[in-house]
Amino acid sequence: MKEQQHRDEKIYDLLVTMETVYSFVNAIEDIPEKIQILREIITSILRQTFECVIFIREFAGHGFSGK
Repeated sequence: MKEQQHRDEKIYDLLVTMETVYSFVNAIEDIPEKIQILREIITSILRQTFECVIFIREFAGHGFSGK
């Protein structure tokens, strides 16, 4: 039970980190000329987000919870 709580806290930390990253992306939307300069970084953020979503889906679904 304690291990599950620790994993749940880590997933929550991941979500908070993702929210922080996207606040950065949202902030630069107000400065369109910076978006082109940061395109590679934004693309990397989107790729990592996709991987995080897959991980969280597995964690919340049958993937990890079956253990």
